[in-house]
Amino acid sequence: MNLKIKRKIIPCFLLAGFLVTACQPAAIAPLSTAAPTVPSVPSATVKILPTATVTPQPTSTASVDAENQGWCSPGSNIPENYQIIGYLPEYRTLEPAWGNCLTDIIFFSLQPLADGKLDTSRLKPDVLKSLLDVKERHGTRIHISLGGYQRSDNFAAMATDAKTRAAFVKNLTDFCLQNNIDGVDFDWEFPSGVAESSSYIALLKETRAALNPHGMLVSVALYPFPDLNVAPYNVADRIHIMSYDRGARHSTLEQAVKDVDFFVAGGIPKEKIFLGLPFYGRRMSGSGNALTYFEIVEKYFPLPETNEVDNIFFNGRNLVQQKACYARDVGIGGVMIWELGQDSVGDFSLLRALYQGATQGCENLSP
Repeated sequence: MNLKIKRKIIPCFLLAGFLVTACQPAAIAPLSTAAPTVPSVPSATVKILPTATVTPQPTSTASVDAENQGWCSPGSNIPENYQIIGYLPEYRTLEPAWGNCLTDIIFFSLQPLADGKLDTSRLKPDVLKSLLDVKERHGTRIHISLGGYQRSDNFAAMATDAKTRAAFVKNLTDFCLQNNIDGVDFDWEFPSGVAESSSYIALLKETRAALNPHGMLVSVALYPFPDLNVAPYNVADRIHIMSYDRGARHSTLEQAVKDVDFFVAGGIPKEKIFLGLPFYGRRMSGSGNALTYFEIVEKYFPLPETNEVDNIFFNGRNLVQQKACYARDVGIGGVMIWELGQDSVGDFSLLRALYQGATQGCENLSP
C-alpha cells in the first residue's frame, strides 16, 4: 500500500499500504522509489493502469505513554455511519489508546500463497492478542490486510484458478473465524491484463459471500488511476481511496475532492467510499524521499496550518481536520489512514486532529 515510508503508514492497501502492534518497530531500510513495471491492461470491463505508489518505509516512530497523554477523548463521539480506519504495519507498535479515536484497525499485512494457503507469519500471537484487547476495550473492529507493494506476487496464480481461489477463500474465512477477525482488506498491486483484473473482482465477490454471513466485511484499497473502471469494485463492502502520492503536492484537499468525485461518478455509493489520508510527507522535487509525520515534527515543529517545509509536502493538522470534515459533510463512509505508526504525539498528533474534525467540525480551526 502506500508501502509507503506507504502505502506504504508506516501503504501500506489498498493501499496501501492501507494498516501498527505489540512488537517493537524495526529499523527498516527505505524501499526504492522507482516505479514497479506493470504491463498495460487491454481494453476490458476492468481496467487498471500501470503506475507507482511506492513509499519507502521510515525508521522513526512515535513513542508515548498513551494511556496518560492519550490521543482522543475517552469514549467514542464519532458520528453514526462515519468510520475512522487506520492501517498498522507489522513493523510498528500498537498504542492501545488509539482505540479511542478509531472505529477500525487494519493489520498490514498477510499474503496469499499461490496454492491457496495463507501466509500469516507477520501476525505474531502477541500482536493478535494486543489487537483483540483493543477490540474488547474500545469496540474497535480488527481487520487483516492481504497483499500490498512487494507483497502481491502470489495473487495472480491463486486468483486466476477457480479451484485455488475457492480454497483460499475457505482458508481465509476459517482463519478469520478462528481469530475473531472482523474483516479483510485486499491490496493487490497490481492486476495485469483482463484475466487477472476479472479474477480480482471474482476474489472480492466470493470472499464477501463467505464473510458477510458471519458479520465480517471486505474492503479493497484502490489507487485512482485515470482509466480505472471503478464500477466492478462495488462488489466490496468498502473502497479505500489511496488519495496520496498524487504529484509533487501529493495529497491536497483539492485532489481528495477530485478522487472522491471520481469514484462517485464511477457508480460507487458514497457510504462505501473512504478517503485515504497520509501520515507522511514527500519531497516535492529531487530524490522523492518520504518522511514520517513524526520525523517532520521532530525536525521542524510545524504550525497547524503548515503543509510544506524544506521542499517537503505533508498533511498538517488543519488539513487533516479539513479532510475529516469534508468526508463527514459530503456523506462518504469516512476516512482511512496510512498509517498509524507515522503519527506524532500530544498536540501535534494528526490522529487527534482528524478525530476533532470528525466529532467537532472545522469551525474553530486555528488560522
